[in-house]
Amino acid sequence: SMPRLLGQVARSVFTKHLPSPDFSMPSKQETMAVLKGLLEEGKLTPLIDRTFPLAKVPEAMRYMQAGKARGKIIITP
Repeated sequence: SMPRLLGQVARSVFTKHLPSPDFSMPSKQETMAVLKGLLEEGKLTPLIDRTFPLAKVPEAMRYMQAGKARGKIIITP
């Protein structure tokens, strides 16, 4: 359980016989491959709020800073 793991991590600093926690993370390449697969399978869909042309970046920034965006804002060429 998570509380037990956190307790072990806290105690491992002071108790030499406890194993050191292993917090290895997958590489960025592995993570991106998983995300790519999920996108291709339709199991992950990005939420896009609005698109703005490059000429309207200041307007896009104001929109984002106003807290109106309910998803990602895309800038198009």
